[in-house]
Amino acid sequence: MDPSDIVNGQFGAVPPISSVSSTSDVVDWLVTMDEIFTRVATGGLTTLPANGFTAIETMEAEITTAPNLLSDAVVLKNLLHVLPSLWDIGFWYKPVSDWKTSFGCVFNKAVSAAKVAGDSSCYDAAVNATSLMIRFTKDQVFWNGEDQGDSVGLQGQNKDYLAYLPELVTQLSKREDFTLTEAQLRTFMATKMPSKTEGMNTAAAFPVFVDTSIYKASDAAAVAKFVR
Repeated sequence: MDPSDIVNGQFGAVPPISSVSSTSDVVDWLVTMDEIFTRVATGGLTTLPANGFTAIETMEAEITTAPNLLSDAVVLKNLLHVLPSLWDIGFWYKPVSDWKTSFGCVFNKAVSAAKVAGDSSCYDAAVNATSLMIRFTKDQVFWNGEDQGDSVGLQGQNKDYLAYLPELVTQLSKREDFTLTEAQLRTFMATKMPSKTEGMNTAAAFPVFVDTSIYKASDAAAVAKFVR
């Protein structure tokens, strides 16, 4: 069986939820979908299966439109937790012009809810999610994680997703006057987030690049300070 069909079946096997579902059912649904999306985000499929798109549409149409769900801290934090995988999936499988409609809606509504949530851990979760998206973009778009500037012209997904990212980072900020250009974001990525080359074992015949997941906490702290 084709791997895409297998994953499509996994998505389809998850019991559906709606805006009137209980918060516990929605949390269970999000946790299960997050597990599947995390696997899909590693790449390897030819496309995102149809039932995966349906799941994202459910987040958009059923979860983000229900105030009782978005105001629940556990639901909101689980929704925020899935965003980095969705960002990665869009990068691998869809043009920004297609992805930013549904993904952008889910991101904007989830982050907006986190910014006004009484539980501060919700905003922390939004910062963490956004920092993971920035880290993924830095590691994928720039050679060895280093921004080569205009000497390396960006094309395709690299160019388009990097151009879209400042819009999302701006949404994260609680400051109404916060603005961000692509150039400013690139400077932040180059100066405040360690690159793949840092920690490289240059004595080895085939240097091993550091696992940039070790920077998760420091990345999030840098992003939080950046958008203040």
